[in-house]
Amino acid sequence: MKALLLGVSAGVLLLGASQIPALADDSPSQGSSSTVGALPGDLAPQLAYMQNGQVSVTQAVRVLRMATGLEKPSATDVAALDLYPAPFKQAWQPLSSMPVAGSFVAQGHTAMGDGQLTAGDAVQVLTRAMGISFLDAAPVMRVKTIAGGSFGFADGPAEVSRFNGPVGVAVDADGILYVADRDNYRVRKVLKDGTVVTLAGSGTAGAVDGIGDAAQFQRLSGIAVAPSGDIYVTDNHKLRRVSQNGNVVTVAGNTQGFAEGVGNAALFNDPRGLAVDQYGYIYVADCGNNRIRRVTPGYTVDTLAGNNTAAFLSAPTAVAVDTASNVYIVDMKYNRIRKFSPDGIFITLAGATTAEFADGTGDTARFYAPQGLAMDANGNLYVADAGNNRIRLVLPNGEVKTIAGQTGAGYADDVVGSAAKLSFPSGVAVDSSGVVYFTDQANHRLRRLTAAQ
Repeated sequence: MKALLLGVSAGVLLLGASQIPALADDSPSQGSSSTVGALPGDLAPQLAYMQNGQVSVTQAVRVLRMATGLEKPSATDVAALDLYPAPFKQAWQPLSSMPVAGSFVAQGHTAMGDGQLTAGDAVQVLTRAMGISFLDAAPVMRVKTIAGGSFGFADGPAEVSRFNGPVGVAVDADGILYVADRDNYRVRKVLKDGTVVTLAGSGTAGAVDGIGDAAQFQRLSGIAVAPSGDIYVTDNHKLRRVSQNGNVVTVAGNTQGFAEGVGNAALFNDPRGLAVDQYGYIYVADCGNNRIRRVTPGYTVDTLAGNNTAAFLSAPTAVAVDTASNVYIVDMKYNRIRKFSPDGIFITLAGATTAEFADGTGDTARFYAPQGLAMDANGNLYVADAGNNRIRLVLPNGEVKTIAGQTGAGYADDVVGSAAKLSFPSGVAVDSSGVVYFTDQANHRLRRLTAAQ
């Protein structure tokens, strides 16, 4: 049986169907479980509940045909297409768990067979209707500390370096790491050999622009590297730029509040994670304002998604953006991973309101106060699931697998997968070769995930 390849950076192949079977006939089968010709016995027809009703295998295959434009699409045909899913295509869902009065207007593609479904939609339907698991097991990953130890402050080789509550982490094209060392009030740089140096910050809380240790930070959170090589950090209610020479300049934000505008005329409320796209646009998870803000290269700030009522975002803590300008969001209080597309469609990719732990697909997966988010070159997301003390992998079809950590906080290193112990992982980054880095905040360490040999 061939694999339906979605692409995982750790090199794990994914399970799928060798050939999408032909329909027994072309008659509609809404709400019924019709038989499908030449269907393997281990994929017997079964009903699955979707947001828009009962979906049979026959319907799922029909959708896949429609999405690909092929009579008998193979796994290879599907794998070559855009596999970003739409597990919940109603952008404004009347979720009973949301503390918002009234209902919302359904938007997006909600009807089966409406001519607008994508290959990703079809894959999601097949996942539920046929019980296919696109990932047999989580990638086997080894967890290794690369810098830090007990809390404190020290620059130097990895074994002597010290952090104090590191939060955000970013990696540049050359594999150099940058860490928002919150309780040391510094931005740190980690070289390829593990040597840690301070790029900017005096170690004293403040809000002073300047070069190197003349600069002061107040409450560092997110960090990202722009295509220009500049580093951006969220600091208290401000967005600040750190040049490679350590020069710190506040580029947007001022006091706590909400306002659109240019530079310090714009206001944020506890901005957290951020990401920079290939065009230099900055996306900020404005946690206290329940919004995702977009900042142009000229530092004009507007709102991309969300509002101040927590209607569909509640305390977002991290963002990631892909090359198609889809924005992925950690919706922390709702314990969900969300996706906002350029055409305005807003969906839940994985998770549900309940703060728990569970691997699964879509709304069967569970997170607990997730914090950091990063995307690899294949479109897979990595989540720092802080409340569960785990690092989670989210595939483009919404399937969630745990790749490191276990129940309960602690510290265990140079071990594989669930043998590792973490303590409130906060930031996460992925380099160009698929190596995952994360800040283990309460353990005061920077750690790495690589495929186990």
